[in-house]
Amino acid sequence: MLREFRDFIVTSSALDLAIGVVIGAAFGRFVDVLVNDVLMQLVAALVGTPDFGAIALPLGQAEIEVGLLVNALINLVLIAFAVFLVIKGVNALRRRTAGLANDADPQDIVLLREIRDALRDAGATPRP
Repeated sequence: MLREFRDFIVTSSALDLAIGVVIGAAFGRFVDVLVNDVLMQLVAALVGTPDFGAIALPLGQAEIEVGLLVNALINLVLIAFAVFLVIKGVNALRRRTAGLANDADPQDIVLLREIRDALRDAGATPRP
């Protein structure tokens, strides 16, 4: 049974899932810090306070407290923007590294071109 469990962990996607959970938790913490300690402070500088929990709309004798909804909406927008910035940066980095990797032809392509050129110089006609 121990061997079967070891095979399950090593060969199945359980290991990939565990790695994804750990990286997701770290990424979640990064986004939380970016939103709460950077972006919300920018909002606070513009509006005066990062907490909108006290906002209420009077409706006759009652008040509709919409501050928590406003906080949640602002957090949603800021988190989406933070994730967008991170993904945009990762995509730019991928494009840059992919461009470097695609600049040089693989060795087999270079050899095939040399063979083609040698056959052409020898007077052989290549097949279509």
